Amino acid sequence: MNRTLNIRFGFASLGVLGLVACSPSVNPYSASPQSETQSSFSQTPNNFRLSLVDAPKDDIKAVNVNVDHVEILLEKGGKQARVIAAADLGIIDLFQLRNGVKLPLLDANIPQGVAVKQIRLILKSSGNSITKSDDSICELKTPSAQHTGIKLILKNPVQFENGYSYSIIVDFDAEKSVVLQGNGNCLLKPVLKLKSATRVSEQQAQSGGEETPEDMTDGTENTNTDGGDGSGFDPDMPTDTTPVIYPDDIVQAYQ
Repeated sequence: MNRTLNIRFGFASLGVLGLVACSPSVNPYSASPQSETQSSFSQTPNNFRLSLVDAPKDDIKAVNVNVDHVEILLEKGGKQARVIAAADLGIIDLFQLRNGVKLPLLDANIPQGVAVKQIRLILKSSGNSITKSDDSICELKTPSAQHTGIKLILKNPVQFENGYSYSIIVDFDAEKSVVLQGNGNCLLKPVLKLKSATRVSEQQAQSGGEETPEDMTDGTENTNTDGGDGSGFDPDMPTDTTPVIYPDDIVQAYQ
């Protein structure tokens, strides 16, 4: 079974994932961005959505990042698991994720008591570039330790309760992530921020009624802790022995 999922994890506004089976040659994420004006929650039995959005940069026309996959660190009662989603997502233009447009990365069902503690975006070492305002293209040099991923550690982990649907939107901040050097080189120092973490009652979501989502961020700033270079100390970084699962295996893993 192809494990690639339609996770609504947004670039330029992170919106996350909903399950689909697809051919490796098809990129369902870049093909179907969603407007913020659409319902925040799909009419599906899944209770968690992750999405990606972007903050703009005026002197650049496009920021293309080559996404290998996304990891979500879950924990319940000391039992951790790394969820692998959006495998081989491919090249995404962050500037297409503006004005309420979100890139779906994950739609999944997560059991009660499980907490989302960390989100990691793993980029490929090549295929990252920007298009400047004069239409010239500059390859983005990525950090040497990029294999560890761009880490977004939630200061306030989102813990799931029965009867609610949850949505996390992550902002890949192009304004702060791209550095134009005087020698003409272009550097990518990725900055992820938590744009929003909200929940709404499943009954209200399924009925289509209007309800203001409850803010789960606690007013604190959540961002990657080491500037995206993979070198900062991360006490919550999963180890190689942390089990790796896929979105459709989450419920079984936490039974």
